[in-house]
Formats: sequence, structure tokens, C-alpha cells
Amino acid sequence: MESSLSFLANRLSDLDQETFRLIEMEKRRQERKLIMIASESICPQPVLEAQACVFSNIYAEGYPSLRMSQYEKENLSNHSRFMSFHRRYGDRRHYKGCDYVNFIEALAQQRAAHLFANQALNLGAQDLFVNVQALSGAAANNAVYQALVKPGDTVMGLALPHGGHLTHGSKFNRSGKLYNIVSYEIDPKTGKMNYDAIRTLAKEHKPKMIIAGASAYPWDINWQLLREIADEVKAFLFADIAHPSGLVAAGLFSNPVGYAHAVAMTTHKTLCGPRGAIIISTDEEIARKIDNAVFPGEQGGPHINTIAALAVAFKIAASQEFRNLMKRVVENAAALAEGIQKRGLEIAYNGTSTHLCLVNLRTIPNLAGYALKGDIAAHILDLCGITCNKNTIPGDITSGDSSAIRLGTTWLSQLGMGTAEMDKIAEMIVRVLSNIKTFSVETASGEHGRGKIHNDIVAQTRSDVESLLKKEYYPETPLYPHYYHPKSSFTRRSEQKGNTIVRNGIELVLDFGKEQEFQSPAALLHTCENGLLEIVGERAQSFVSQVVSGNLENLKTNQGIRTFLLDEKAKPLADVHLFSLPKTQEGFYRLWMVTPPESRESVKTWLRDLSDGFITFDESCIYNKIDGPVVVEDLFESLEGLTVLTLTGTKVSAILDKVESGLSNMPCFTLKPISLGDVKATIAKTSFAQNQCIYEIYTRQKDIRTLVESLKKLSENTLVESGYALYDRLRKEAGLCFDAISAQELLQKFPGFFDFQKPYFIGQKALMPLASIRGSKKEHDLKLYDGEPRKTCLSEEHKKLTSRALVPFAGWMMPILYTSILDEHKAVRETAGLFDVSHMGVIEFSGEGSSRFLDLVSTNYVTRMRPGQSQYSYLLDPSGKVIDDIMIYCRALDRFMVVINASNAEKDYNWLKAVLNREAIISKEYPYLECDVKPALRDLKDVQFGKDCKVDIALQGPKSLQILNELLDENTRKQAQLHKMQKATFIEIKIQGMDVIVSRSGYTGEEWGFELYLHPQDAPCLWNLLLEKGKKHGIAPTGLGARDSTRTEAGFPLYGHELAGEWDITPKEAGYGSFVKYHKPFFIGKQALLQKDESSKNTIVRFSLEETGIRAVRPGAIVLNKRGQFIGSVTSCAFVGNIQVGMAYIDKRYAQVGNKLGIFIVNPGQKAKHKIINDLQQGDSFPMHESATIISRFPMRKCLC
Repeated sequence: MESSLSFLANRLSDLDQETFRLIEMEKRRQERKLIMIASESICPQPVLEAQACVFSNIYAEGYPSLRMSQYEKENLSNHSRFMSFHRRYGDRRHYKGCDYVNFIEALAQQRAAHLFANQALNLGAQDLFVNVQALSGAAANNAVYQALVKPGDTVMGLALPHGGHLTHGSKFNRSGKLYNIVSYEIDPKTGKMNYDAIRTLAKEHKPKMIIAGASAYPWDINWQLLREIADEVKAFLFADIAHPSGLVAAGLFSNPVGYAHAVAMTTHKTLCGPRGAIIISTDEEIARKIDNAVFPGEQGGPHINTIAALAVAFKIAASQEFRNLMKRVVENAAALAEGIQKRGLEIAYNGTSTHLCLVNLRTIPNLAGYALKGDIAAHILDLCGITCNKNTIPGDITSGDSSAIRLGTTWLSQLGMGTAEMDKIAEMIVRVLSNIKTFSVETASGEHGRGKIHNDIVAQTRSDVESLLKKEYYPETPLYPHYYHPKSSFTRRSEQKGNTIVRNGIELVLDFGKEQEFQSPAALLHTCENGLLEIVGERAQSFVSQVVSGNLENLKTNQGIRTFLLDEKAKPLADVHLFSLPKTQEGFYRLWMVTPPESRESVKTWLRDLSDGFITFDESCIYNKIDGPVVVEDLFESLEGLTVLTLTGTKVSAILDKVESGLSNMPCFTLKPISLGDVKATIAKTSFAQNQCIYEIYTRQKDIRTLVESLKKLSENTLVESGYALYDRLRKEAGLCFDAISAQELLQKFPGFFDFQKPYFIGQKALMPLASIRGSKKEHDLKLYDGEPRKTCLSEEHKKLTSRALVPFAGWMMPILYTSILDEHKAVRETAGLFDVSHMGVIEFSGEGSSRFLDLVSTNYVTRMRPGQSQYSYLLDPSGKVIDDIMIYCRALDRFMVVINASNAEKDYNWLKAVLNREAIISKEYPYLECDVKPALRDLKDVQFGKDCKVDIALQGPKSLQILNELLDENTRKQAQLHKMQKATFIEIKIQGMDVIVSRSGYTGEEWGFELYLHPQDAPCLWNLLLEKGKKHGIAPTGLGARDSTRTEAGFPLYGHELAGEWDITPKEAGYGSFVKYHKPFFIGKQALLQKDESSKNTIVRFSLEETGIRAVRPGAIVLNKRGQFIGSVTSCAFVGNIQVGMAYIDKRYAQVGNKLGIFIVNPGQKAKHKIINDLQQGDSFPMHESATIISRFPMRKCLC
């Protein structure tokens, strides 16, 4: 009987193209990279075949019989004998059907025992007990822990930064959580284990187990000495040889079997087998405990297919060929280390005798003063085609801050490479690492190192990698963006035969040897070698705008322009023409870029490298990154295989009108689809000069011949085929020849190719001194509102709740308190506080270019936002001063709500309107710059916008979630799932018929808090509903007094106090540098702010006064250090209970938490009334400072909204 299920027998490529393609892509990646991951190797084909066998179908909890695994294990080939026992007595499995599982597992055990038998200790295979069921190295190690020690026992292991493994006691691993870990370290002088120090540590701590072995230690290990130490303290010795297991098998690394009570190893590193692990012991009782720890202790059914693959791998590892391979692995590691060292870089641990070495990145000189970090080094090396990993070395605190890269030689040795190749690779690695320019950026988790490299270094290294691997580039399927193809092995795209020339590695058909090619009034040029690139992504429009010199602002769908790509010195890389295409289904931008043939590959690589973000392209600012990422696809290499043909001549228009009436009248640089019989194509008029008639047709390569014949037929065979000779002539006539052309000549010849008013393009600064541009923009006057205080939509509700008068605040009549600031502060922290913040400004940007505009006028990265996300940011003026701090809400990819401070609302709106209308100067250095997009701007507090108007109510405190949920009907509550909302996100829902934007955010530092945006007419209703539903939960209406005290306690800045104000405090000084994205090539005030930050000597700190009962500290109070020196001033202070907590702007040298401060409580403008020291008499008063202590800047950092 045959199954009717087709998927049981189908090939993967037939059944699942997506998975098949991913596997093929991974195969290609492995073929085209120099893989130097020390824990990886090439799994031999026989091993892979075994792993993909039918044993994968079997469930086999349990173990083979003792007869097979111990008593008669040397007689496993006698299948008849063992099957007779199996049929009579069964086995130790929990499932039947394991007849041959027992054979394959016992075979793997037997082969492992022979492979790792320690003849030096007279231990043969018969003396070893082997478990082959552990699913991974970590599972094997955990099983050993379970077998030999108990939770809470003391265990010694090599420290992670010194080469140890996670499972040897890292606090991030369960080993570090369940056991009392004592870590030993590497001797800093020798770079090797200090056995005397290990002995001293063992005697001091009396561990129950000592783990020896490492993941990044390059030397052999003295197992005998370690066993002696273990015996002295009555500890178990556990050897983890996951890394050197292949070397041990080959006799090139000391064998721990017989010395260690248990030996565990993975089988896919130097052992070159499948991903699995085994455990060996020479003690039967320990072996039994280990078996029980693996199953049922750690895992259920073993992977029998992997065990079958292990059996094959052990057979291979026992061969002389494998031993020769391991010898080459060790020789190559030594040669690699020597090659790196002789070129001036330091090898950590002073060398290697194994399969790996580590490069100490701290010693690489760098003018920026920031050390190169392992993550950046490994990433850039991978982009160059060399795959390795970051690694900690002694002195590193966390793996995220690692200062080394680890390099292994197993994979490359398997490819047949030797010491000569290692020296070449060493040269490549040193070249890359030595040319990385480092810098640091501030993120939410602190300062982090970054790095960039020149694209020439990247290109050279990729070419060297390709030469070393000797891989040809003949893809059967599209390969980008999975990896870069080389530059030196391009296949011809044109099938035409004729006179050819090679330019930049690309073979071009110049002509076909016919005289009429150059005189014909209608010629079809085979320009298949031209680049036709498609650039796609949500940031593709701004990406292209920043890399080309022309103006894309008014580019409509299917329209194009001709422009330049320049390098940072304004040298032309290529003249290109661009077309804007309809967006993708996801709403992503799409553009086509057509390049000349000789620059096709360099442009493609340049754009892709810019998208990756790790190459330098602007000497004026190392931080700069072009907006991205984007996909830059060569459409010839796509599945469609699109290519370019060119039509030129006086009679071409007549031919095209036969294709479609009026086609010859199409505007320049406009795309139009056409059909010639069954052939679908796209055409555009792309003349190089006004007096030329040139069209380009974009069609599939396989349709070229049919299309050409159709055009010839329409031309009545007057159309002549030609090549690049005529194409070159047309370009030369238009002046598009850039050999030794100066920037001045470029501007004079092609003024229409440049838009100097857009904020940024690569090469722009180099050309600015040559450009004569007059601007009519003016410096904007940033005026604050100075009219009569206004009432909020909740004014009447406040009067019902308190007899206290409302007071003017930020141009509005607002409640400072209802009962007392202390009570209301307490409510926010313990139950919930309800704030009227409807005085805040609310504006909206919508339409095309909204995110781009906000990116240009604010400091954060708006383009990264997705609908339902919010973002904190800043507005700056051209001199880098903070205009305001703002919250941005992304309601759609082209619709953003911006919330601004009430005191600055009119000022901000007028500023943004002036920038939008291109009336205001946005750059001091280049006053003619202007934003290159123009979205719609609305003030959502203006009544003319009717139902779209918005005001804000804030609900803050631990009970706020519960209270808000009680306002929702059951259906809305299920849909909204407020409890799952992340911080800085929002949803739009209906609350009892009212449209409300619910944002999980706030200004109090509370873990749970919401800001509710709704129509001002609905605000009183929602306000009262919240008070009503929240009454039983202890909700309190809360005034601006408690708003200020809670934000001060939380360390949040207030505009005019911890931002801008008297001392012109920058976001970085305020502790919010991570919200300023200096990688953006342009935002208003960027360069000025960057200069301030780089020269800044001050910072904001938070402090608490040590005494109670002191009169209130006011902003402006003098701050002294412990020596009595003036170091700054208080910016805010508030009572939190009976203690005063505040913030101060002080010299950063004294800003460490715990430092003592002296604060003179002097009101601004107050005159000193004390006498000079010589005039003092007994009983005279003299001012004393109050003692304060610097406390954590953000006590609720995890709660920041």
C-alpha cells in the first residue's frame, strides 16, 4: 500500500521553496566567507547523511542494554546474537521499536571510547563509560552538575572574561544562579593558568567541584596537576573540552580522561561532527549518576539521528587523515597569531598552542580616544568577508563590552588552507582593524563605542577574500542582499557578439563592425551592461536624496531626474538618472537608478555600503549615517532579469508612435509601460542633452530578441543595432566625461544637477564655497505668548474641587494644588493622581514628508517610528540652543501628533511654521538651506479643526491601570489590553463613546501612567468619570505643585531649569544625550550642539539634603564642593515628604553619586547681610551651607516614560 500523502516523498525544493532557498543562501554564505568562528567547523558529508537518516523518526527514551554498552560492546557487529537477546528480554527503553537504536547508540559509545582512551594512564576503551545522548554542550555540563554537586555547593571555574564558558559559573547562566561560584583567573604576566593560584583558591574555598576547560583560552591544560589540587580539597574535577576535543582525539592536546571524574565535550567544534555532546567517565558509579542526570534528569528522548551521525564522526576522527587535519589546524593558528603579531597588533594570552587565538583590540592606536570594541570589529570584518566573533579578555566586565575578537582556524584548515594563506589573512585582518575609526554614542544604556571604515579598505579586503576562496560568480538564483558578490568576475549580460572593450572589469560590446551604425537615423543600442538598480525601503526616498546632488522633492510617481553621485570631496562617482516608482504594498518607497556601465558595480557597492552604515563618507562628522537601511537590488540579477536597451536617432520618434500613438511626445524622464506583442516593457525619454533624442527601454533579458525584432519590423528594417561606441559619443556630446574635471567645472557645466538648498547630500560641503546662492530667509524671532492668561477646558471642574484660586502659569489659569502638594504627591506614588495638562500645546504634521520634516527639525530619529509609538525629542534653533522638549506620536507613517510645553506652544508653532514655509534660517553656516519636504501643519488646539482638536489629561500612579480599565466596556477592555502596553506606545480607542488616544507615558516617573488625548469638549466628562471610578482606589485630583515635585523626584528635566534656561543646558548635560541622534546627517542646530557637547564641562546631578526642617531651596542656590569651591547652581528642588530632593547643574568632575555638596540657600537677587570676618563679634550671624549628597540621577530609570 502506498501513502497518498505527497509531502512524505516530495523533495524539499518542490515542497517548500522558501526554506530551500534559505538553506541554499546559507550554503552560499559559507562558501563565500572566510569563516573563523572557533566553535564552528564543516560537517563532513557522510555525517550529514547520517544525521538526515530515518533514525530521526524514532523516539527512544532510555539506554541500550548493559550487554551492548558494557559487557560485550566489542562484539556489536554480531547483530544476530544481540537481536536474539533483544527479542527474549527486551531493552531499557520506554518505547518499543528501538531494535536498531540500541545498535547505533552502542556503536557511537564504543567508537568514542576507543577515540578518547588514555593510553598514558593505561586506560583502554573497555575502561570508559560514555553517554552520547546530551543534546548540547550546555545540557551535558548541566547533567554533570546534577550528578556531582548540589545547588548551593561551591564550584570553581575559569572566569568568563578570562576565557571561561557561560556554564562554568556565569551569573547569567543557571550554573551561576544555582551554585556558589568561585572564579579563578589567568596569570596576567604569562597569559596562562596559574596552578599555584588555583590551589590557593581551592584550599581557601573548599569547592565540591573544579571545572577546567574554556571557550577562549589558547593553551594546553595540565590535567594531572588539576586532579592533584582537586584531591587535596576532596573535590570532583570536571573537564570541559568542548573546544579542543578534536585536538585531544588527534593527540595534540592533553587528554583529561582518567584525570577528571567527568569529561564533557561538544562534537561540532574541532571534532568536526554534528551538533551534539558526549560525557565520559572512568568511574562506573559516576557514570550511572550522569546517565540518570541526562535522562530523565535533563531531557527526554535523545536525537538518535544525531547519535548515528556521531558514530560516523568518531570513525572519521580515528583516521590518520583527521589527525593530519588537526595538525594543520594548530599550525595555522600559530601562523595566524604570528602574522597578526608581526604586523603590530597584540595577541591576547601571548600566543596559542591550539586552534584559536584572540586579538587584543585595546592596544590598537586610535586618535579619537575610544578603544575599538569586539562587536564593531567583528561586524566590520564580516562585512569584508571575514567571519569571527567578539570575545571578552581579562579586564572586560561584560560580553557586551568585549575588547577582543576570537579567531579559529578549523574551518579554513578543512578547506585546505595552510600557513601561507594564514599570513595573507593576518594581513587582511590587521588592515581592517587598523583602519577602523572609532567614536562613541550615548544610548539609553550608557556610552557605547562605534566604528567606521573607508570603503576602499572594505573593497580591497573583499577582493582579497574572493581571491583566497577562488569562488566563481555564476549565481543560479539572486544572491543579494544575502552577501556581496565579488568585483572581478562579472559575466557578460549581452548575448550580442561584436567588437568589445573591458572597462572596470566589465566587457562592453562597442559595435558590430558596420559603418551604418554611426550614421543611421534610428539605432538600437545594446546597453545591457548599464546598471538598473532598484532602491526600496521606508527610508529609501531620504536615502537617495542624501546621496545624490539633485532635488527629489517634487518628484512624482513615475517621474525622474538626472543627477550626480559624488564622494565626500565632490568628485563625481557617476551621473545617474532616477525614477520614483509606486510604493510597495507595505508603503515603502521605491526608486530606480540607472547608471553608466563602467560605474555600475562601484555605484551598487557604494549604495549598499552606505546602507549598511559602517563606511566613512563625510570627514566633517564621523557620526553621520545616510538614512537607511534600504535594499539596493540589481534588477538584472533579480528573478525578472531586467536590462536596459537604448534607442536614439531622428527617426526613433516615428517608430515609437507606431508602438503607441503619441509615445514620442512623452515628457523627459517619465516612465511609461508599453507592449510589443507579448513583450511587456517600460520606456522613458532620457536624453543626455536637449538636442538629443534618446529613449531607454527596460525589459527582461529573455525578451530582448523578440522586442528588437518587433521594433525592426515597425521601422521597416531601418533600425540598426549598435553598441557602446555610439552610446559613448552621445555622452561625450553632452559633456558627461569626468576625467580630471574640477568641482568648479562640474558646477559650471551642470548647474541643474545640483540642489544646494536641500539640507544635505554627500559632497555638498566641498562644493558650498563654489556655489553662489542668495537666500532671502531671516533669523526667526522666537517669541513667547504674552497675552492674558487663558482658561483650560477643565477650569469649571477645578472650581468645583477646590476653593483655592487658580493662578497664572505658562499663559493659563491653572490649579497649583487642591489639598496639599504633599498629599497629592503621595497619591501619585501610592494610588493615582489626575492632572489637568490640557494647557499643553498639541500640533499635527501629516502627508508626504511628515517624518522627514520632523527628523530635520528635531533631534531624535522620527523615521524609525511605527504607528502606535511615541518618542521624546528636542527642537533646537540654528545655534544649537534648545527651543523646547517635545513628545512625538506616530499615528500613521504620514501622520504625527506633537505635544509641546504650554509656555512654549505659540513660540514652537510659529517656529515650525516659519521653517515649513522656508522663511526662517535653519543653518547659521549656510543660511540658504531649507527643508526639502512640506507636509501639512495644524494646531490641534485651534477650534477651526473641529472634531480633530486634542487636549491632554494625565492619569499617573500604581492604580491608574485599574482605574482606566474600569471605564472600558468588556469588549473594549479585551481589545485594548492596556496591561500589555509597552512604555512609549499608545492606542486609539473609544471610552464611553469618546474618542481617546491612550498613551502609556507621563512626567512623574511612575511605572504605570497614562496620558489621555481627546476632544476638549469631552475632557470634563472623562475627568469626572475618572474621579468617580477612581474614588474607591484613592484617586486624587493633582495640581502643578505635585507635578513638579514628582518629576523632580524622578529626575525629569523641566524646560528653563534643567534644559536651556540661564545656563543654556543641553540635552546631554541634562542626562538625555541618547535622544540626540548625531548620526543624522542634518538636523537644525546639530553642528553647534555637537560642539557644545564636546566641550561641555558640566552636568545635571540629583541631590538630597541631609537635614530636615530646612527652608525651601530655590533654583539659583549656590552649590559648593567639599573644599568650599563654587561648582554650580541648583536648578530645581522640591519636598518629598519631609526631605528636599533637587537637581543642580555642576562641574562634572564632582558629579559622582555619593559626593558631598554644600548648598547656600540664597534666593535669587538676595543681598548678603553678613559682616566681613574681621568685623565679626560674638553673637553675630554668619551664613552656613546646608549639607547635601549626590544621589542616583534616575532613581526610576526603568520607569521612565
